[in-house]
Amino acid sequence: AGPREKSEARLPEKDAQGSVLRHFTTAGHIPETPAVGPDGTIYFGSWDGHLYAASPEGAVRWAIDLKDRVTSAPAIGAEGRVLVSTFEGMLCAVRVADGRPVVDWQADADARHSAPLISLNGKVYVGTLDGRLSAYALHSGEKLAELTFDRKPWITASPVPGGDGVVYLGGSDGFLRAVE
Repeated sequence: AGPREKSEARLPEKDAQGSVLRHFTTAGHIPETPAVGPDGTIYFGSWDGHLYAASPEGAVRWAIDLKDRVTSAPAIGAEGRVLVSTFEGMLCAVRVADGRPVVDWQADADARHSAPLISLNGKVYVGTLDGRLSAYALHSGEKLAELTFDRKPWITASPVPGGDGVVYLGGSDGFLRAVE
């Protein structure tokens, strides 16, 4: 094994007995599951307000301050866009331009915990705290549509595709919804 890159943050590294020697740390809680890109880059958000991109070896490739706690799992979309929701409800799309991460667009989505679902046709779906499923354009952040549920449950769960053109999502009212 060659020398490791120096970095303040590392993924778990264990000794021969299996004891953890080092691990990836941030200045805040990491609330959700990371996403792994096609090149192996690991994307995750932290309550320290940053979205991170790390190599499998633990070197930080980049970090961007989104000025608010990142509260959802990231979703990876076309052209390298990484989308997350923040505590104040912003849906943020980040991409790398000229070697640096930049906020491509932001939308006030009221999507505090719902991880974005990116469809094959370039739409981004998120659930909201006021009982809606909202759709945005992946390339611009333009709001395309919304569906308001009668009971107005908190939609904190992440929408998932059913493979049959249906999106499934749960709500605080105990209902599992299927939306075409």
